[in-house]
Amino acid sequence: MAEKVRNIVKIRIRIRLIGCKCRHSAKNRQLSLMWVFEKITIFVTMNPCIAIIDSNTLAVMGLKEILWELFPDTEILCYGSMDSFFRDCNRNYLYYFVSARMLFENSDEFSMLRDKTIATSAGPLRSLEEAGYRVLDISLPETAIAAEILRLHRESGSELRPRRCDELSAREKDVLAEMVKGLMNKEIADKLNISTPTVIFHRNNICEKLGTRAIGRLTIYAVLEHIVELDEIMNI
Repeated sequence: MAEKVRNIVKIRIRIRLIGCKCRHSAKNRQLSLMWVFEKITIFVTMNPCIAIIDSNTLAVMGLKEILWELFPDTEILCYGSMDSFFRDCNRNYLYYFVSARMLFENSDEFSMLRDKTIATSAGPLRSLEEAGYRVLDISLPETAIAAEILRLHRESGSELRPRRCDELSAREKDVLAEMVKGLMNKEIADKLNISTPTVIFHRNNICEKLGTRAIGRLTIYAVLEHIVELDEIMNI
């Protein structure tokens, strides 16, 4: 085991040197230190993780909550600056959620990682989309953000599994489906032909069983359990 660790350290030192030479010897070459680490970590047996790179603390906290629900077995790492990210970049990243400003300022670092990089911004950004990046509008309601992340992940060809929890009854699933579509208690009652107190009763049971009242996390569960279709949420 000690020998394996020494070999990994040697590999990392050599890769650092190669990365530095490439970046300083040829201006037009896009081989960056971060890209080299992205390739070498495949052989270093690291657990996958997700990076959120953004100086907006509130935006980071909200996004982290949604990602934690989507990827319960994956470590979510938050960085307030590119410097803090670079100091910790030798990891096996599943996705990079990068604020649009930081992505613009450090486009060379992510140019070879477009398939894993998602720009976060308060609104659409055509310039980044045209450059091949996926864009997540974090100014949308929590339900819409959760649905968009689900869509982006599905586009990569990967499947997600819902977090284990108590099974919902058929009526609770009916109520949850309307909840994540944005209906209020009385609207749900009218649509399902039940009383408003009954809706509230089912709503409380749902939140207790799933361990959350956050609508984004409820949305994720509903989609992953096929209680609602993703298109139903995206079109709201």
